[in-house]
Amino acid sequence: MNPGHATNLISLNNKEYEGYACGGYQGMVLKFLHDIQSNPAECTLLNGYEFGPIEGSYGGHHAIVIYPEGTSWKETGTVLDPWYHQRPEYMAIGTWEKVFSPVTGDTSSSYRHIYPTTRDSSDFKKSAWTAAEAYTKELSTLGGLIKCPVDLSIDDASGKRKEIRGDGTPVNEIAGGYLLRQADGEGGYEYYFHIDQARPSSFTLHMTGQSTGSFEVLLYNRGTNTFSLFGAHTIRRGETATISFTPSNPAPVLQLPDRTSLRPIQFSGSNDFSALVFESRSRPPGTTVQVPLTLVDGR
Repeated sequence: MNPGHATNLISLNNKEYEGYACGGYQGMVLKFLHDIQSNPAECTLLNGYEFGPIEGSYGGHHAIVIYPEGTSWKETGTVLDPWYHQRPEYMAIGTWEKVFSPVTGDTSSSYRHIYPTTRDSSDFKKSAWTAAEAYTKELSTLGGLIKCPVDLSIDDASGKRKEIRGDGTPVNEIAGGYLLRQADGEGGYEYYFHIDQARPSSFTLHMTGQSTGSFEVLLYNRGTNTFSLFGAHTIRRGETATISFTPSNPAPVLQLPDRTSLRPIQFSGSNDFSALVFESRSRPPGTTVQVPLTLVDGR
């Protein structure tokens, strides 16, 4: 699971993390560039350049683009996007688009017609993401992140479905919430979803393998204020794993293709998040190491 998606899930229960979701980072970067531009006589870094807010994945992700004056940001832009890895990062617009297609100028009402990137009215028709509505209404939701080489569909008790088909076509028969799919850069996808828990129902996640690989699932139930983590499990092409859960069920069960049933590792949401930071004196910066930890009595 990438750090950006993990931060988004934590921010559902802890508002201190909202500034580190993609929209929060977008605002920080925009302010940073405006501060540079405020005195061009003393700071010439942006002389000859334009910048503005953009979005991808039908409005599901937000960032900032910089590009030379007199050119098209969709062709020459450099995207500043700290969200994905939770650190300063930039990339060519073509690279960003491969992950967050379709890409448009930001369609947020507060940005419309203000920046060079937000003046194309045709962009406003492409914002089909409904997450903003869910957050605004502060609905009690079931949410989750799935990282895997699978196709995902979500069914409710009546047989209605929410999914993104192989050709990218969305199916939104279940009212409320949203389902976002992004390429993970490793040949699979990352799915990020919310379901409106104000409409009580049972739901089943169907994860069908596109190829042989491993998948991970992290679910958040706002009703019970619990996170459920299912670690990496192997799945082969054509096999299907399922998870069934209800708003009142604090312990959903994962059924693997071989019919093995597994319960998740669970922890409660909290406004007090602790962190352990390790510094290696024998490995170079950026090296991944494994550190065994034991949690006793949930503390």
